[in-house]
Amino acid sequence: MDARRLGHSPALPHALLEAATEGYLTDTQHDLLEDDWLEQALADTAKPARGARGPLTRIRPRLGQPSPTQPHYRLADYLEQHARTTRRIFPVPPA
Repeated sequence: MDARRLGHSPALPHALLEAATEGYLTDTQHDLLEDDWLEQALADTAKPARGARGPLTRIRPRLGQPSPTQPHYRLADYLEQHARTTRRIFPVPPA
């Protein structure tokens, strides 16, 4: 949500999602992760719920489109809209 809110394109690279966790997890949380934690998390977030697409789903290139060098993911529209209204960055007033 933060990557999109801060201007990243809708196609979020796998490497970006993996690197971003450093800023969200405590040392203890990071140490307790299993080796395939990211793959497990991405599989869980791709599952649809209540008729809506999962929170984060893999973008699959259509026939004739170039395949990216790594998987890319798309944030669900409803989460992107939620983030833009609840996680706004307000400018710091001049000193």
